[in-house]
Amino acid sequence: MIEPARLSFTRSGQQIFCKRKGIKNEFDRLLELRKPEKKSLYTMASTEQFDFQSQPRAGYETKRFDFDENWKRKFDILYSRKQPSKHIIQGNLYITSEKKKISERSPERDKKQMLRSTIPTINCCYTMTKPSLTLKVPTFTIPETMPQTSTALLQKNLCSPFELWKQNNNLPTEVKVFIIAGNYPDVRKALLQRGWVENKDPESTFFDIKWSRNARLPLNLLDWQFYNHFPRNFELSVKWQLYENMKKTSNSRKNGHLTFFPRSFRLDNKGNDDFFEHYKAIFTLSLLKDYKDHPHKHISEQIIVANIVCKRWINELEKQNYQNNRLSSLVMKFEWKIINSNDPQDIKTYFQRLMLSPVTDLYNTTCLNLDELSVKDPQYSITGKKNIWIVKAGRKSRGRGIVLFNDYNKLKAQTSSGCWVAQKYIENPMIIHGKKFDIRQWVLISCGDPLTIWIYKQCYLRFSIEDYDDENITNPYIHLTNNTISKKSLKFDQADIEGCMWSIDKFKEFLIKEKGQDLWISKVYPALKKIVKHSLLAVGNLGRNNSFEIFGYDFMIDENLKPWLLEINSSPAMDYSTTVTEVLVKEVLEDAVKVIVDVPNGIDDTGNFELCYKSKNYISVRTNS
Repeated sequence: MIEPARLSFTRSGQQIFCKRKGIKNEFDRLLELRKPEKKSLYTMASTEQFDFQSQPRAGYETKRFDFDENWKRKFDILYSRKQPSKHIIQGNLYITSEKKKISERSPERDKKQMLRSTIPTINCCYTMTKPSLTLKVPTFTIPETMPQTSTALLQKNLCSPFELWKQNNNLPTEVKVFIIAGNYPDVRKALLQRGWVENKDPESTFFDIKWSRNARLPLNLLDWQFYNHFPRNFELSVKWQLYENMKKTSNSRKNGHLTFFPRSFRLDNKGNDDFFEHYKAIFTLSLLKDYKDHPHKHISEQIIVANIVCKRWINELEKQNYQNNRLSSLVMKFEWKIINSNDPQDIKTYFQRLMLSPVTDLYNTTCLNLDELSVKDPQYSITGKKNIWIVKAGRKSRGRGIVLFNDYNKLKAQTSSGCWVAQKYIENPMIIHGKKFDIRQWVLISCGDPLTIWIYKQCYLRFSIEDYDDENITNPYIHLTNNTISKKSLKFDQADIEGCMWSIDKFKEFLIKEKGQDLWISKVYPALKKIVKHSLLAVGNLGRNNSFEIFGYDFMIDENLKPWLLEINSSPAMDYSTTVTEVLVKEVLEDAVKVIVDVPNGIDDTGNFELCYKSKNYISVRTNS
């Protein structure tokens, strides 16, 4: 009779031992579980032990199965698939539970102290033979000692992925790496001159600075890596978002954004109502301005109603004190029919229903109301006699999708679908050689916290192709100054102004010649810096410390040399479109590298960038609430 071999297992070890595929059925028939206390496997503690006793069974020699393979699989599981050694050990072996198998895969396995159970063993080896009548209890060997790791290999394993990437590309550890994703040859040249190395894979994660045209931040961007965009730059570059931020800061300042940013409205369900109220109010103002210059063109009943609306608007502006952009209903239904009508009979018919008494001195009353409104409304001067509004696609740039309207029904039909913004058109622009123009001003944000603003002292003017004429609002070459629009004109090569652009030095010369003094330095440029500061403080924290960004501010100058902010562009065009931009683009990108790379290393040269503002305290993130 075969002498039974006693095995002692924990509960977890027994589960592993019994429930493996290919072992379970044969092992259940071979072993009989003895439970002296009649406890269930599921109710016993994991530290309680079971006794197993192997029993011979009938017809054992007639059954052909690979017993030694079962033993190998069983002990491979128990010892976590370690390679056997040729050294045979004597004495007790430690058979661990499932906890040991899990902990051996964990990097903190040395910190965990695990329960162990023992099994008495006889001389054994890992390789087993087919079982005979005398059952041999198998033994197995311990793993060999791990070879000693060299110091160089150990240091390599401790390197960061970025350092390993440098080693694989034969680069020194201290070298700086940059990525250019876009057409920025001047940035590449400036960084190479400073000893930086370019990673030519635009999708790579290994860089110190990445300069990209795409305003979206990479998902795997690390905190210490520099990127030329802020996470919240859309608060400035999206047109309606900029205006919403402007309105929030106007609560603490009288007039606020209305002194430098034309009224703008997002044409959604809520914005359409606000826009229509302002459209009717400004239409009334345009009517009174035209009556003041041409009193015999208009019907007196229409002007009486327009004066009533004008007085109502003055009271509304006094009540609101410019703290918000919402107007109460200024124009009643019948009043609007009178003001907006071109039929004298309809005007007289609707006027009789209002039962208003005639005004004796209508012209003087109109002049007094206009003078009072000019004091109350900071945008009185930019409203002309045409009530023109410029409509822009909310997320487009470079003049795409821009249309001018002075008819509400046509405007509403144009903006019935999609995202649109309506902005009051500046009807008194400064004209040079018969052309309308705007100013492109570069602004660099080198840090978000503390907010650090740099303004570039060299900007340029962009002129329209054709002479200014507010009677023709359908011709884009009269009213739009974007280079992408102007160069499509057949008259671009024969334009009076070469490339339709001026440098700021040429504009200074013009002002000195026409006005007798350099009004750019004394009046216009200081006003630009205030607008830039106000717009960025309105947004608050831009969302990331190790980001920087160059924004393109577009300003319009009116006939009183007062600048008005039109919009802010993220990733402004940096191509050599004209001889003017070729010189300025090279300079501004070189100077931007000076501010971002050289200044933190103690070099004070910032080129033409001038520090406009640096906050002392943390700038909070503004929300839409």
